[in-house]
Amino acid sequence: AGSWTYSSDVANVDFTGLGSYNELAILLRNVTGSAANIRQLLVSTDGGSSSLNASGDYVAIDSSGIETNDTVCSFHNTSSALARTAWGLLRMINLATPKLWHSGFPTTNLVAIIPTTTAINAIRVRPHTGNFTGGSIYVWGR
Repeated sequence: AGSWTYSSDVANVDFTGLGSYNELAILLRNVTGSAANIRQLLVSTDGGSSSLNASGDYVAIDSSGIETNDTVCSFHNTSSALARTAWGLLRMINLATPKLWHSGFPTTNLVAIIPTTTAINAIRVRPHTGNFTGGSIYVWGR
């Protein structure tokens, strides 16, 4: 569905035109930052014009099953500027049901529900602070 490879510092990497997919697999490879940060995912239901980013747009589920309102989905929960690799799955994106997010790391708050029943057609990958300064991001859809 798309890819990005570092050529200059950026605060966001957007992937649009994803409305024909039901699932997305997202891989970050050796992504570095200008500051210590957590790599995050935001979704859009309007082609990327805006991203869902209010408390409750995402519901994090911790390892004991407790839900907490959140403003993003995280790929990992440690903050670092060094190269980090992470992956996630975003499911049921074009159905009129809540969506599911799961990162590749079975730790606290990396599984989430995205309560919107509107189809997701774009995503944004970003550092929670600073810019991306290296690495690659790949998105596959089915």
